[in-house]
Amino acid sequence: MEQIEGRRTGRAQDEDVALPHWTVPIKEINVAVARYYHIEPEELQAHGHHGGVAKVAAVELACRLSGLTQRAIGAHYGHISSSGVCAIHRKVGRDPEVVSVVEVLAGKLIGKRRRK
Repeated sequence: MEQIEGRRTGRAQDEDVALPHWTVPIKEINVAVARYYHIEPEELQAHGHHGGVAKVAAVELACRLSGLTQRAIGAHYGHISSSGVCAIHRKVGRDPEVVSVVEVLAGKLIGKRRRK
């Protein structure tokens, strides 16, 4: 997979090429987010506003890395509707603190995949 990634040039010719990408199991995302925010992974899956900013980060990471649909991600994180997942995904871009946490955790999670 790394050899294929090395072929990405960033040029216009690459835009239409659907190259494979790394996916991360949603449970692994839960563990990484829970560890970062010093909470139990189960809090992220609780219905309602439990988990706060940690749940927002977990939902965003799941959108970026899990390969799951918004419906499946919402069901996993306390029965959030797919439109709710979409709203969280949009809001993350406006919160630089969450964006930086998501980028750090995404790098670590993908880095683990590459080393395997």
